[in-house]
Amino acid sequence: MNNIFNFSPLSDWLKNGEDAPLKITAALCMGNLCSSTDNCSQLLSQFAPALIQALVEHQAPLVRDVKLQHAIMGALRNLAVATEGRSLLLQNGILLPCLDLMAGLSLTPITHPVVMKLLGTTRLLVDSNQKEVSLSIAEERLDVLAQIIAYGNHENAGPGPKAESGRLMAGLLKNCHSLKAMKNVMNLGGLPAVTVMLHSTHARMLNEALVSLTILSSTLASSDDTSDHDLLHRHLHTDLTINAVKRCLSNGDLADGLKANAATFLKSLLQVHTQEFRQMLDQMSFCQECGLDQPDKLTSMPKEVQDLAAVLL
Repeated sequence: MNNIFNFSPLSDWLKNGEDAPLKITAALCMGNLCSSTDNCSQLLSQFAPALIQALVEHQAPLVRDVKLQHAIMGALRNLAVATEGRSLLLQNGILLPCLDLMAGLSLTPITHPVVMKLLGTTRLLVDSNQKEVSLSIAEERLDVLAQIIAYGNHENAGPGPKAESGRLMAGLLKNCHSLKAMKNVMNLGGLPAVTVMLHSTHARMLNEALVSLTILSSTLASSDDTSDHDLLHRHLHTDLTINAVKRCLSNGDLADGLKANAATFLKSLLQVHTQEFRQMLDQMSFCQECGLDQPDKLTSMPKEVQDLAAVLL
């Protein structure tokens, strides 16, 4: 981007604009400029504080503010795509106004675009590998956690909020490193949004579900409290889970990495209530349908799948 351009007026309009349309125009311009990776890295420090402050000042669910919120969140989401952008946004205090806005924003046809940007931006922040972000939601702000789950469960939500809610739940499970936070997700009803991703046709969503559920299973299985083992058995020793893994392992078009993660996930499920779960697998002809009992086929599969076969056969 040519450095002769001066974009500081955009920040001034957003901060001091006399009417909402001018502020919306400024935020939209910022968002468009930040849609380019090169531009984004150069404008991050200039735009982030102004956008976050504008979000703090416009939290009301009014039609006028919803339009501005959408423009602001669109720009912030573009800034959050790059890993370095997420760190700077968090340093500038993006998380609290995002969570406060989400807590008070019901999903309606008018607010739908804002909800989508909020979920997407929050998911990127959760994936910043700073566990404090996940803990802020899954331990400290249960009102926000419940709202995220409600977005995904809304009967008129459509595929967008359902998918984004599930991906955000998966991110929380993966990055929180907290048994308490994981159990909060489960107790508030957030797990089905993740388990349904096991049947996604999108490889990225499928992998996010496999990784997050493997971490959840291993964490619950390693707990000294046997009630946590029962929780794992009740929620994940299911036909849906087994059929999803069967679908992964028997799909010749699926990447080996996904098959390896599916096998690792199933092995994590075998850590508790092992005999009962093995009986379920036998009753559903798991090994036969996945080809684990066919040596010629098994040798071409990833090592993790071969290790799973050694455990089950």
